[in-house]
This record gives sequence, structure tokens and C-alpha cells, in this order.
Amino acid sequence: MPPSACIVHRVNFVEFTPAKIVSASFSTDGEWLATLASDGVVTLYNCTTGRLTVTLSTAVGTEEATPIFVCWLTPLLLVVLNNGQTIAVSPARGAPCDAHVQRALRQATPALTHTLVAAFAPPFLALGTSSGTTRILQVECVVGAAAGAAPATPDVRASLRHALRVADAPISALALTSEGPLADRLVAIASLSGDVLLYSLGSGACVGALDVARVRAAAVQDRRAEQDAARASFGTQRDQSDLDHVSGTINRNTVMSLAFGSGEASSVLCGGDSRGVTSLWNLDTLTLETRVVTHAGPILAMVALDESFVGAGVDAQLVSLSRAPDEARTPWLIRHRLRSGMSHDILTLAASSTAVPIPGGLQVGKSVVRSEMRYVVAAGVDATLTCFDAASVLGANRYTLARLPPVPDNRRVAAVHRGRRLVVAASLHSLSIYTLGRPASLQVPESPVTEVPFAPDAPGNELLAEINLTHGDPSPICCLAVSRSATFIAVSTVRSLLLYAVAWPDVADGSGLVLPAFRRIAKAPPAVALAFAGDDSLLVVERTSCRLVQQPLPAPGARSVDPVVVVDVGAPPTSIIDRTRLVTVSTDGLWLATSATVAPDVRIFRRPSTNDAFAFFDTAAGPPHSTVTACSFNEDATSLVIVGSTNTFVMHTLDAVQGRAALSDWSRAFSETIPTKLTAKREKVYDIIWKPTSDTSVGRGQQFTLVSSWWLATVDLVASPSADDAVRVVTKYGSILAADFVSDKELVVVEVPFQKRAGKMEAPLKRKRYGNK
Repeated sequence: MPPSACIVHRVNFVEFTPAKIVSASFSTDGEWLATLASDGVVTLYNCTTGRLTVTLSTAVGTEEATPIFVCWLTPLLLVVLNNGQTIAVSPARGAPCDAHVQRALRQATPALTHTLVAAFAPPFLALGTSSGTTRILQVECVVGAAAGAAPATPDVRASLRHALRVADAPISALALTSEGPLADRLVAIASLSGDVLLYSLGSGACVGALDVARVRAAAVQDRRAEQDAARASFGTQRDQSDLDHVSGTINRNTVMSLAFGSGEASSVLCGGDSRGVTSLWNLDTLTLETRVVTHAGPILAMVALDESFVGAGVDAQLVSLSRAPDEARTPWLIRHRLRSGMSHDILTLAASSTAVPIPGGLQVGKSVVRSEMRYVVAAGVDATLTCFDAASVLGANRYTLARLPPVPDNRRVAAVHRGRRLVVAASLHSLSIYTLGRPASLQVPESPVTEVPFAPDAPGNELLAEINLTHGDPSPICCLAVSRSATFIAVSTVRSLLLYAVAWPDVADGSGLVLPAFRRIAKAPPAVALAFAGDDSLLVVERTSCRLVQQPLPAPGARSVDPVVVVDVGAPPTSIIDRTRLVTVSTDGLWLATSATVAPDVRIFRRPSTNDAFAFFDTAAGPPHSTVTACSFNEDATSLVIVGSTNTFVMHTLDAVQGRAALSDWSRAFSETIPTKLTAKREKVYDIIWKPTSDTSVGRGQQFTLVSSWWLATVDLVASPSADDAVRVVTKYGSILAADFVSDKELVVVEVPFQKRAGKMEAPLKRKRYGNK
């Protein structure tokens, strides 16, 4: 029965807004990647081994001191705040450096002003302020000799080299050249006045102003319409200062990102503006070479990649520009467009300068296609860090895309429990458990859909419990899982994994509710994926070690569980693209399916009975030309459905006797007539739910539903694979966090209300036309 013939409970009380990633930076050797979130969390990735550690910079993430930029001053990290301060963080210690190091950085910037943008090219750090001034700091790190067994202590030497008064308008973008003698090195500064100026890092003098006359002329024709739109968005006399600010910024075409070229393009400066146009200037003649419309909105990030440039922004696409052949009419052409898979603004881009070896090589199928990789990462408002191979950004291949933890995923912070009709939902720091009432009648019409909006004061809809994690662990919740009998709930934050035992009384209280009792029984290292295997063990993908482990659960009534006794499942990851990111367990808890970051297939594990460890069973191939995004077993664990990034799926039949997984006949016939209503969808499938049935004559596992963030698609295995009704798509639900059946006639859809999303849009400078998708 498709979702259109079900009673649908629309639950829209979940609110989850993770901190956005504002900056990313690779180390000089390309081995380490650092990301900075708006709440002050600095995340470190080892690009060779895939391991990561998370450190929290103190005194960062408040309204008075918001982080805006991170860069490597090997072996330290520099974090720039919007109040003009710069903090040095030691990755080895996992904390800010000593007081004398911070004092040296503060003395270099005695006057605190509102810092908007920053750029770094050793040994210079440029800070652009809201007053139109750009400060150039010379920052160097000196590592002293180690005393005995004590580690060497790094020391920072910082001095203010130049204080450049550029314009009367705020600085919007900065870029520094990284090579050449000091007299030839430049800093490019763009402001909201529309000017782009070049200054010498050696003398501090202005060496030229770039030709932006053509850029300004293109913006005049839309000026009045933009002003009217800004006034309408601010309402009647809301705040004249804000209105003047918006009107002033949209009156001209503001350059919002800059990057100097490298290699043969070292004499080129590339800039992305607020109208989605990329401009390329020749530094030898200080003239504009060409302008290319590359994006549908403001370009917020730009990076040089070999002899090409890559830009990204509000439209969440990566667009690369390369030099055109000599016979072409324009000197620069769009080489490749790449969807990032993100639904919000891309705020930062970073590219490693060197390739990093991949232990064992990158395997696609059974072939090793790459032994080393150069990474490009994109991150932004939705707190997702997306990693690419540099070759894929330039259009050379299509298989090396990865989404890296620790990014709180909106689709992992809500769960539906069928047996007890529960909805478990996580806000930023708390966990709420609701029970769903039963409709008065379950006579379901075929059309239209019968919806039951969730109302806490409706009969049967009750808040059973609320767990506040602020005192024990104030970091954001990343993922959660509920055991089959709802006796255990596992919650992972950025810092730790919390396991709760839930006791359900046999009788209701005086109000007629069965109120559970909660007790935390374990605290372990954080996880990026969770799944319960029945009620005897918990499967955890550890955040720091990247291992997939099987954690035994305590017996009912036990006071605690030993978090050390774990069993590794499969081989540990060898690189950042080999880490497990997808874990699925069958209903009976005897089957397990896992998939790695860019793997085109699924590894299947099986155990003979509960309380046993999982052993490798077989490998099942996913859809061709795509990476795995979701997989799920049917109710009796005889079939496994695998969905790929192209929104196509395959179904394998599991033969426990012969020990193999084979492609089913239905799936083989369906692959010849895949409907475009699936492949044309931009949003990827992240979950698969099987519809239960009480009719034994129909058979179990005959229908399943694909769940994405903005649509549902029900697949009927009884129908012919080529029939139009074999796949039915429902698009009336949006921003779906979770969906599942609580009975054969009831579907629960957990959504984020649009009103809450609209209230968290970006400032008008970045959101004057484009809303959240």
C-alpha cells in the first residue's frame, strides 16, 4: 500500500540546528585537515589514516567572540575571531597554547575592531575589518629544543607589519600570494564599495587598482529592483540602518571571494561576486580578461587548483574554470560543474597542495585505480564537510565523493519505534520521547491521504520523557538509536556516546500513561553511526579510531556496562575514504550490512544466534556508477535493498545455505526500465523502510519506501517491474528527518517546520534572493 493510502502522522516538533563550518585548512604536507565551526569546535582529520580528533577552543563561540577563520602555522593552528583576536591552538595538547603565546598575538593587534574576513600565506596573516582597514601580521612559529623526555614547546612571534586604510566600506574578501620574493608578493583586497586593490606585502604601498568598471556597469540595470526587494523584506520602517546597509551593498556588484592563480595561471587573480559572476584579471596589465556567469547566487568561496579556479557559494555547486584553447573566443571556459550534495550555502573551500598516499589504494570494484589522492573539501551552513578528489572537481572522474564526520546529520536525530509507537527526537542538547495516539478509525481511503497532525494536547499524544544533556555533555547531538524492545537508547554527541537503559512499568500511572524510567549506564568515545543488533549488542562506528565495533549490552537490571569489551567487525579503515559510514541491522539482529565512504558495494555479515559476534558473509554490489547511500533488510532477512547516489536501487536475495547474495530476478528486470521520476530527483535517499503487513496471504516484505529529505517513493514488488505503479512518488512532505510505519496502515513522518527554518536564514547580504532548500 503506497503512502498515499495510509494514515500519516505528521510530527513537526523537532528542531535541530548544528553549528555551521566557517573555515577549513590543509597542512603544508596535505596530511592534516582542520575545520572550524561557528561554535568554536576545531576538528582535525588525518587524510592518510582517516582518524580524527576533536578539540574545543576555549572562549570561542560566544556572541562577543565568534570564530571566522582557521589556518595552519605548523605545528600550531591559528583561530581568528571576529573581535580582532587570534588564538593559537596546539593539536598535540588539544587546547589553546600557553598564555605567553596568546599575549604575543594580542600585542600584534592592539586595537580590537570587528573582523570580517581573513587570509593566510606564510608568514603573513591578513585581517579585513568592518571599518575598511586591513591589518597585515607577520606570524612565525619557533619550536624550541626538547628538554629530556618533555616535548618541544612551540613559541609564536607576531608583529604588525602593515595597517592599510583601503576604503570607507567594510572589507569583503582577501587573498595573498604565497610564492616569490617579498617585494613581489601581493595582497588583494575587495570591499563593499566595489573596489579591488592590490598592495605590496613588502612596502605596503598600493600597486594598482583592478578594472572593475565593466563589473559595475552590469549591476546598474538591476539596482532599483534590488532596493525595492530589500525594503519589502525589511517591512515598514523596521530598522533604517539595516535597510541602508542592504541598499548600499546591493547597489554595486561586490566581490566576495578572491584567489591568486598558481602554475601557469600565477599572473591571474580570480574573484567571485555577489551576483554569481566570476571575474579574472591579468596582474601584468591590471586589466579584466573575462567575466563568466558561473553560479545562481553569490560566490562565497574561491580556491586555486593547479592552473584552474574553483568557486562555490549559495547555490551549493562547485564550478571549475580553466584556460580555453587558443582558438576559443574567450580566454577562460567552465570546465566542470559538480553538485556538492549540500542543501545550504558553501562558506569555505580548501585544497591540499600535495597528494596524500592511500594505503592499499582506492578500489572501485576489484581494480585499484588510485594510489594517492589530492583532496578538495567544501563546507558551510549545513555543517556538512564534503570531500572530493581534485580530479573529480576538474571533471576527470565521478567516483571519489565523500561526506566526512563529525558533521551532525539532521536525518540521524529522530527515530520512530514501531512496537511502542514512539517518536524519539533530539534538539541541540536534549532528547524528547513522545507517544503517538491511535486514530479513532483505521479505515483508510485510497485517496486522498488522511493526515493526523501531531498535537501534544490531543488524546494519546503525550510527552513521556525529556532528557537534558547540557549538564553531562553540552556538545551537540549527532546521532541516536533505539533498541528493538525500546529498553536501550544510545545517543552520541560530538564528545561522547551515552547509553541509557529504559525501564517500562507493567501498569500505567494515575493519568493512564506508562512512563519509562531512564538510567545512564555507560559513557564511551563518540560515534558517527549507531545501530542496535537486537537487545544484546550495539554496533558503533567510533569517531576517533574509525573502527566498527560490536558492544555487548548488559542484562536487564544491570547497573552498568563495560565500555571496553568490544569486538571489531571487519577490517579497520586504511584511509579517509575507507571508513564505514553506513550500518544497517536486520530486524532479528542476525544480519549486518555496512558500506564505506565511497564504496560502490555493501559488505554483509551474519551471526548464527544472538550474543555471538558477526562474521563476514558476502559482498553485494550496489547500483552501477554510484556510491551507496542507503541499504536495508526486509522483515524476514531474505532480501537486501541497496540504493545508490543516482537514486537507483538493486535488490539481492540472501542464501544462508550457500553463503552468498545474488541479484533477484525482479531487480534484474527493473534495472532495464528505471523510471526517470527517481533518477531526476536531486535529493538523495538516506533511508529505506519496509511496510509491515498483517495479511499472511500477501507475504512479508512486498513493499518498501525510499526516504529522502523532500520526497518518499514506494516500491511495490508485487507489481510488474515495468508497470507505472511499481514506483509511486509522494512529494508533499518536506525537510523529512525520519519516517517509518507504526502499523500496516499508519506512517509517521517527522518534519522540520518551515517556520523554524525560515527564522534561521542567513543575513540579507547572502539571502536576498535564495532561501533554504
